Amino acid sequence: MNRRHNLIFIKKCQFVLVFIVLISFSGNIEGSIKRRNFVCAYNHVVEYINSLITMDRQVTLNYIDSFRSGTITENELVDLTTILIRYRFFPINDTRRCRFFNYLCITPSTETDRIYEIALEAVRAQSSDLGYCYISSGSQYTKHSLFSETCRNAIRKRVRPIPPPLALSQAGLESGWGTSFFSIEGNNFFGIQTVFSSSRTTRSNPRCIPARNNPKRCVYNFNSIETGFFIYSQVLNSARSYIRLRNHRYESELRGDTLCDTSLQMARGLDKYAEDPNYVQKIQNTIRIVCQTIDNCYNR
Repeated sequence: MNRRHNLIFIKKCQFVLVFIVLISFSGNIEGSIKRRNFVCAYNHVVEYINSLITMDRQVTLNYIDSFRSGTITENELVDLTTILIRYRFFPINDTRRCRFFNYLCITPSTETDRIYEIALEAVRAQSSDLGYCYISSGSQYTKHSLFSETCRNAIRKRVRPIPPPLALSQAGLESGWGTSFFSIEGNNFFGIQTVFSSSRTTRSNPRCIPARNNPKRCVYNFNSIETGFFIYSQVLNSARSYIRLRNHRYESELRGDTLCDTSLQMARGLDKYAEDPNYVQKIQNTIRIVCQTIDNCYNR
């Protein structure tokens, strides 16, 4: 695995993505057909990013073994550190505070480029923290040896794909099935946002689309569809607010549940995603619709 794999702006999917998204947004068509087009189009993005997440997990575990035996190269160590940063197993020293991940506030540069640079700086500094991982535990992080079984289990549990029915349901609900201003202008299908200390900071940040009802609130402006979904996956896989969601996923996978049943269980852990008290129920209802639609994607 090299830097080009770590960056998620891989060009091979761009043409297909542009084409299928244009289909999704074209014309005045029936609601059910519109949903189907959106789900079928965005399903390719979900599958693509999930394949990277799966590869991240395997590469991480392999690199940890190499790191322990002293056979890891500097480039591999940078890749390992990059993944640990992505999934919040490694601290980021940044004074700015964001509601979601502080690396989203770092400018100028793309999100993934900046994560790579932070990892490179950490490796060059040979920080003693490189031998540890940080695991969410309630309201704080606990420090463990990178080579411990506790850390390995946490990686296996956290660095996992997001079930397509869940991702597609949230993308559809949050973006009005791809018709919202933020999804069209900012590739932000999941309503990912943060709050800055002043409206001036919000207006001057090139990664922000200021919210109309709150000048300090920023809806992130992503430079690609893949980036928006990738950051969404990091939020669910890393934030403390979604520990319960990840536990539901882990338990569902142990039982051998279907992707639809796993998504319904994981949705129970989304109570902190939105202010709407009925959000979990809405997502679960949408999951049931999307599960039927996914089947239609492959039988058209």
